[in-house]
Amino acid sequence: GGCNACYAFAGLSVLEANYMMSSGRKVDLSEQEVLDCSGRNLGCTGGLAYHVFDYVKRFDLSFESDYKYVERKEACKRNEKTKRFRSLLGYHLLKNGVLEIIKALQLGSVAVAMHAPTAFKYYYKGFFEGEGCPKGQSLPLNHSIHIYGYELKARRPYFLAKNVWGSGWGDEGRFKIGIGPLEKSNLGYCHIADTETNVIPIIDRNRESPVGDDE
Repeated sequence: GGCNACYAFAGLSVLEANYMMSSGRKVDLSEQEVLDCSGRNLGCTGGLAYHVFDYVKRFDLSFESDYKYVERKEACKRNEKTKRFRSLLGYHLLKNGVLEIIKALQLGSVAVAMHAPTAFKYYYKGFFEGEGCPKGQSLPLNHSIHIYGYELKARRPYFLAKNVWGSGWGDEGRFKIGIGPLEKSNLGYCHIADTETNVIPIIDRNRESPVGDDE
């Protein structure tokens, strides 16, 4: 909708994916609770995925079935008596550079901040290689995405990524973004590696979470 909650969707998408990889169990977590209750973020005007993880680590988190998304920020209705996801141990913030993202992907999916130009909204399929993002310029990081894999042997190496705008965008909600040179100084197209707020959550394998109604 019109709510800029990409940080919540990307962060929780990565958390769900890494929990699935660790436990074999599917969960659907509540973006709305993050939106309403995560005070370090700014509701519908943006936020950071690692602040999402700060909140989940402190309070655990509702499932989507218990706290549904309504496309706007409301008063916090956290209910600690319902089933809650409690398997987040912590997180690791990545250093700058595409090589750091590749290294982190050995362990699981990564939440990444980028500059999303107008051209990105109209991506359909194939490679996105920074169309609309001027090279060598400082660009505001205004969007969060979920990177879950990569291909280095292709003629043009690329990351596999999931956007948060639904399955009607791009290739059923996913896209390929070029990596560029495999060099420490490469900060990625649209500055996807030009921040130290890119983050991977760490799952607590010794603390089992209940699952929501979607299992």
